[in-house]
Amino acid sequence: MMTQKMSSKFTTAKSVILQTVDIIRPPKRMTVTECAEEHVYLKDEAYTGYYPSHLAPLMAEPADCLTSRHFDSVILAAGVQNGKTQSVILNGAAHKIVADPMDVMIVEKDMASANDFSVRRLDRMLNNSPKLKGLQLEGRTADTVFRKKFKSGQLLNIGWPSRNQLAGKPIGFMLGTDYDRWPDDVGGEGSGYDQMKKRTTTYMSKAMCAVESTPSKEVEDPKWQAKAEAPHEAPPTKGILGLYNTGDRRMVYAQCPHCEEYFRPSPNPDESMFMPEAESVEERAAQIALVCDNCESHITLEHERAFRATARWLKEGQTIDTNGVISGEGRKSKRASFWCAGWFASFNSWEEIGLTYARAEDQYTRSGDEEAMKNCFNQEFVYPYIPKARRSKIANYDLLKDRALDIDRFEVPEGVRTIITSVDVQGGKNARFEFGVFGLGVDNRVWPMDRYALREVDRNGTTDRIQPAVYEEDWEQLNLKITATFKLPDGKELMNHHLVVDCGGEAGVYDNALNWYRTLAPELARKCHLVRGMGGEAVKKKIKENNDKVVLSWPDSREQHGRKVSSKGDVPVLMINTDRFKDDIMGQLERDFDGYGYVQFPKYYKDIHYEELLNAEIREPYGWEQIRGKSNETLDLFVYALAIWHYLGGHDINWQRPPLWAAELDKNSNVITSGVRQQVKKRPFRRVRNAGR
Repeated sequence: MMTQKMSSKFTTAKSVILQTVDIIRPPKRMTVTECAEEHVYLKDEAYTGYYPSHLAPLMAEPADCLTSRHFDSVILAAGVQNGKTQSVILNGAAHKIVADPMDVMIVEKDMASANDFSVRRLDRMLNNSPKLKGLQLEGRTADTVFRKKFKSGQLLNIGWPSRNQLAGKPIGFMLGTDYDRWPDDVGGEGSGYDQMKKRTTTYMSKAMCAVESTPSKEVEDPKWQAKAEAPHEAPPTKGILGLYNTGDRRMVYAQCPHCEEYFRPSPNPDESMFMPEAESVEERAAQIALVCDNCESHITLEHERAFRATARWLKEGQTIDTNGVISGEGRKSKRASFWCAGWFASFNSWEEIGLTYARAEDQYTRSGDEEAMKNCFNQEFVYPYIPKARRSKIANYDLLKDRALDIDRFEVPEGVRTIITSVDVQGGKNARFEFGVFGLGVDNRVWPMDRYALREVDRNGTTDRIQPAVYEEDWEQLNLKITATFKLPDGKELMNHHLVVDCGGEAGVYDNALNWYRTLAPELARKCHLVRGMGGEAVKKKIKENNDKVVLSWPDSREQHGRKVSSKGDVPVLMINTDRFKDDIMGQLERDFDGYGYVQFPKYYKDIHYEELLNAEIREPYGWEQIRGKSNETLDLFVYALAIWHYLGGHDINWQRPPLWAAELDKNSNVITSGVRQQVKKRPFRRVRNAGR
């Protein structure tokens, strides 16, 4: 009798256990790089085989920091052709699939790029790597463009920077690529990195947020220079280099073949590259060289491979000797941040980088187009590009200090005919009046005489912070400044000729400034003017066709419905074209010998005030723009002084027959004795109103 073996439609207990073992298996102790070498199989036109870490050796350290509980973030700024996306993003995801299952999200710059990344990069890695493919679930819903499911229960999502994508569900392992092409503010909720970081919070020490990119964000301060105490600091920008600055700041050092000292090649080619002139761009690129910081020798193409082989990552604060021994702990941070200069691009030779640079420079020379040069700086050298129109050298005020006058404070420098005091109003938590005293003389010569601030006032017997936007009575602190005097050599005094006061700023300043001016006695009001500065596009609306430097206006808001009436047409306000005055000032400061417009400072002028004057703003095509985070009060005060000088006709004086307020001191109407000064102080400051009015 024959027996027939019946086939079962049900699986066995053994197969169930084998299929679900990935859920309960413990994490494997292996680095991201080790995991990739063993399990990530690559197949393309350039290479076929398991991940070759030796081809991109500098990418191992950033990748391996992904599994360290000492860090909650990895930030990598590196150039094109460096293997950063494969090493950190794809290999990082592969490690989580194979060795330590956890939900992962990869974020691309937009939806189309996320789609392309999933199909071209992620799917190919999964399909070509037997181990990864074996751990992936099958089925239409388990393998979609934007979501991959694995037998361990792990999910791998592919998204893009939007409020919906970066909010909600907790994910412990967040990976972002091409970060500098993301919006600075994602959906009004802040930066993409900050939103990614929030998704990992509940995972505590297992959380990881990693981003990589070439830099492309604009430098916020074109006059920035690296500080001696922070040699690894990147220029102030948003994006990947802004994040890099918040971490432990690792940069690559390598050994010079000439002096055998290790040094850090600057990512800025203007500082580190030598490329001679030649007949063709190809000939120039063939002669590219890296300049050693220590011995200034040229490291040429013949030394390129050996030089790169000595490359080592160092944190800011660490040192390395000629034997390659690293000393010191370096800067401490929970963020491991890396900045790899283009000199160390794994798959891009120096000659190729040089050719890109030479072609970009040639394009600029021929057409004035800087786009190719910007791409070269950002993508090849890994340095944020500053357009030539925004480039401005750090103004060195050592020469101004060297020629400074050795005089006492409150002493009138020789040559001064007129004194003007400027007032800049500052609001907020650090509200104050900023003062600048300027002496002016023949042919528009200028002597900055004093620079100080008034921050406190006596309020009902108690010292309190001045608040110009809140208390109208605080403006009375300016009254004595209108007739302030300064010492002359013969014992007499030169009285301030004019007080010019900024009335712009936060809400409340303008109204209080107008009300204060209305209270002044007529003889004081004649020695005082309110001003408002207008620059850039605003000039075209307020200043006649952008031709006049100063225009006198009588603001009147009584006919403007729906607005609180503060301007009644009774208070004059000077409208100033600040851009033109700043142009004049910078030209005057460049004059290095006595003559028209010459400026001479006193020795007691502080460095911080030189900085505010010279290095707080840059000249854009449309006008002057304040550099973010820098104070410019001294420059503004200088502008106000020159503006009132211009309005009074000081720039056009016939110095053979000057007005009495600008005459020689023996005839000058502002020269007084100390006795007269005491009488002036006794005069009423406030306007006397008739009874019944």
